[in-house]
Amino acid sequence: MTIRTTKKQFLQEIPEEAKGEFEKRFFLLLAMKYGYTRRDFLMEEDLETNSLRAFNEDLKALIKGKPVQHIIGFCDFGGLKIKVDERALIPRPETEELLGICRALRPGANNAIDLATGSACLALGLKQNIEKVYALEKSPEALSLARENAELNDSSIEFIEDDLLRPQKNWPKNLDLIVSNPPYVRNLEKDAMEGEVLSHEPHMALFVADDQPLVFYQAIAKYAHEALRENGLLALEINQYLGTEVKNLLKAFFMEVELREDQFGNTRFAIAHKKRPTV
Repeated sequence: MTIRTTKKQFLQEIPEEAKGEFEKRFFLLLAMKYGYTRRDFLMEEDLETNSLRAFNEDLKALIKGKPVQHIIGFCDFGGLKIKVDERALIPRPETEELLGICRALRPGANNAIDLATGSACLALGLKQNIEKVYALEKSPEALSLARENAELNDSSIEFIEDDLLRPQKNWPKNLDLIVSNPPYVRNLEKDAMEGEVLSHEPHMALFVADDQPLVFYQAIAKYAHEALRENGLLALEINQYLGTEVKNLLKAFFMEVELREDQFGNTRFAIAHKKRPTV
């Protein structure tokens, strides 16, 4: 059976409004897991029998809402191969943008820490340019995935299993860079999220209580104020609806704070620079 015929069969099961998104994921799965290109599709290439059987099962899982990244088993993040599954969040394009901001603003950093590291995608991205990188994570499951990704990318990261909300005196100090993509989605925003996210990604890494939406940023800001050396940088991914609130919180600890938009035009990043007060 040709790839084109397979696609046509499965498209019959997809609602019209969802066909565009299905096609994008179809070709991503086809290329990343099975090694077939769009050219193979256009040339009416046949799928081998074993591949066809497995591909059909994967497409059924895709239709049922399983994330395509979980089906493939990994994703690309800043040129790195990152293993993904239900133990941690799937890295988003916005988080890759955060990595780019860190590289641009602190190209000469000697050390850094990634708080709430999850899959360790940010930590591993930083490690490409920074000699000493720490990564902190509370979830044992996520931490096991992070260690697997460090091994997969032949990268030496110093992992710390601890709770971000309970900073310890022995956490790293005199840092050039602190980065974090902590939980920031309020429970009231759940209804607007995709079903596959709610069903397949860890809620602990996503959600915060409606009455304490900045609880992680408060802990991070306090730690960063103490742990960053002069001219150090704090870079955060934030809830697009709470930019002003995050900025005001950070101003209690840092003199220079800015918000930045992501590629989709949403207020997504908060940047704080540790400066010595001018006399």
